Amino acid sequence: MARLCAILSLLLLGPVAARADERRAALLPVEGEAKLAEQLERQLVAALPPGVKLLGVDETRRLHLAEPSIGRALAAAAEQLKRADGALVRMQRPAAVAAARAAIATLEGAAARFHSRRALAEAHATLAHALLLRPPDEPGAAECFGRALAADPAYAPDASRSPPRVRAMVEAARRRLAPATAPRPAALAPLAGAAGAGLVWISAHRDGAGVQLELVVNGRGGAIERHDHQPTTEARLVAACAARLGAALGPAPAPAAPARPAASAPAAPGPASRFAASPTEIARPAPAEPPAPPPGQRWYKRWWVWTIVGVAVAGTAVGLGVGLTRGNGAGSGGGWDVVFSF
Repeated sequence: MARLCAILSLLLLGPVAARADERRAALLPVEGEAKLAEQLERQLVAALPPGVKLLGVDETRRLHLAEPSIGRALAAAAEQLKRADGALVRMQRPAAVAAARAAIATLEGAAARFHSRRALAEAHATLAHALLLRPPDEPGAAECFGRALAADPAYAPDASRSPPRVRAMVEAARRRLAPATAPRPAALAPLAGAAGAGLVWISAHRDGAGVQLELVVNGRGGAIERHDHQPTTEARLVAACAARLGAALGPAPAPAAPARPAASAPAAPGPASRFAASPTEIARPAPAEPPAPPPGQRWYKRWWVWTIVGVAVAGTAVGLGVGLTRGNGAGSGGGWDVVFSF
């Protein structure tokens, strides 16, 4: 029964719209140290000031994956990686390199860094494996492994399928991994449209003196970048990040005042105002009704009636004369007896 009531409420009321005075933003995956990122993702939503609505990382990712253009790009990249894997099995280096690079270009065009990190990391790793085929390009492969870790710091090659040389290259690239670079505001614009809100990108990295906090907001007021040093405690980091996020989203818009009916202007003083009237107020005479058609003529005033009567009388007279003449003739053995009765 509760589920039925929920379905009926959605059908009757539709989706719940955001309040007019609410500032909305969507949180992208937090970059940086795993512990700091987890702390920010878990506690930032609750630490925001009133009037700020922040979608979590999982909800933002779900909205992005539901975008049709992103879904088509992910499907195309999967097919390209499948061709690259087939070329790797056949030891066809040029075909594997070309297919892997095509998959990387497709994923980067769809901003997969912010919603499909594992797929982008696998594409870079596939290119690294292709570059290790003869003739091998180890510096190029090491760079590709570094890009795979930049896309997904949790990436690790399959130990059962990767030779020791590949695992060693990945660990060396992990030690050289630099903090993620802030995204360009133009790269966030398509994703903001898919999420229906401004986007928030956060990077937090520890250094000797504290935490390097980087905040990029692509919201109502455009792109805003903030770079700060914060104390090392996670609680103070979350509070500082929440305060800066609320400031970056700008003040909440004031609720619109209810519209008041416009007061009618008083009539101009003077005797002329008693007789003045706008063109729409002047009464127009009602259109006259069309005159009634003349009554039809009586039947006895029509000419064809008396024509028929005259012809009938003439015929009767002729027949009467002929009959009387024949009845009085000598030797006549027969004739017509015409009788008129009235």
